[in-house]
Amino acid sequence: MPPNMRSIFAKVHQTSKSVGYRRNFSSPAGDGKEPKKRSAVKSFVTQSLVAATLGAITGLYVENFLTLRRRSG
Repeated sequence: MPPNMRSIFAKVHQTSKSVGYRRNFSSPAGDGKEPKKRSAVKSFVTQSLVAATLGAITGLYVENFLTLRRRSG
């Protein structure tokens, strides 16, 4: 890395340290909330799919049970 780039990184690091904000230059810019948001959305979608699947299966079992009961009685 050229010396002038080192001094630029050092100045940015020192400035960000004095402000109380530290940034990893190898990661994309962001406020850090995106991964949490993604995992929350993923969790919600997973829970919704599980609930919908269980609801559909339960409905089919109840329908099957009621149909068999009507036929026998």
